[in-house]
Order: sequence, then structure tokens, then C-alpha cells
Amino acid sequence: MAGMEVKEKEEQLLLDTLIGLWSQYLQASELKDASVKDHWLWLLLYNLQFLDDKNLQDAWLNSHFNLMPEELCSYLLEQVYQIISEAKRSQESSPTHESGAAG
Repeated sequence: MAGMEVKEKEEQLLLDTLIGLWSQYLQASELKDASVKDHWLWLLLYNLQFLDDKNLQDAWLNSHFNLMPEELCSYLLEQVYQIISEAKRSQESSPTHESGAAG
């Protein structure tokens, strides 16, 4: 029985940690500081892997995390946009692109 209590306390501690990380992320979002937002999001995503399936499902239903799917989608779209923009810039500045444009 003691082992079960320890496991429950560990899971609650992890959930509390995730809630704290999510709160920090939301506060950073209000400041519009992308590097701070990224820091908190990466910590949150890293720690989510330690949540078992049942608790993960419960966490998604928890009102603390109701904005997470939208935020993650927005974050991923931003990352894709940055990758495409960087690829375009590097392609435009590459010597083969310039010589091809001159010819």
C-alpha cells in the first residue's frame, strides 16, 4: 500500500510541476518574449513524457491545460514558417541562385 501512495504522490508532484511550467509559459506569452516562451514550452514538453497515459489524459481534460493544443499548434506553425523563411533566404543568397539569375 505504501508503494501505491508514493506513486500517487510522485504523479501529483509531476502534475503540479506541469501546471507550474504551463503557468510560466502563459506568463511569458503575455510578455511576448519568444526565447522565454520557448524555454518554458521545452521544459513542459520534456516533463510531459513522464506522465503515464491515464494521468496524461486527465491532464488534457484539466482546465489548466485547455489552451495547450492551440498553443502547441501555433508554436509548431511558427517553427515551420521560420524554417521555410530561412531556407528561402539561404537559397536567394546562394552563389548558384545568383549566377542562374544573371544568366
